[in-house]
Amino acid sequence: RVERPVFLVLVFLVGCGVYTRDWAAWALVPGFVGLRFLGKVVGGTFAQRLAQGVLELPPRVGYALIAQGGLALCLVAEYQLLVPGGLSRRVLDVVVVGAVVNELLAGQAFRQVTAPSPRPRPVAPPDVGVAT
Repeated sequence: RVERPVFLVLVFLVGCGVYTRDWAAWALVPGFVGLRFLGKVVGGTFAQRLAQGVLELPPRVGYALIAQGGLALCLVAEYQLLVPGGLSRRVLDVVVVGAVVNELLAGQAFRQVTAPSPRPRPVAPPDVGVAT
């Protein structure tokens, strides 16, 4: 109840510094979002295999990691303040637009995690008979 509204306010505040006319930043956004999405899914699968038998994780834990946290936004905002210039502005633009796109994708992706996975029905061995 607190995290999402605070994150959206943070996106709005940091997003005020986005320079929307930088076409190079817009060209980088699909790669950033796609590679980040892929990294989260592959990393979740790897973590699930590593934790097998130790932790009980949902079947598609990587999809739960898609939502971007506020830490990345805070880091790029601070980077732009400490290292002014064209590159820091472009990094800020890509991360802020990527955060908005990731929020849109996260709702759909999180449903993949919360959807119940079909459980196979147990099949009795063929040598067991039923007493009547």
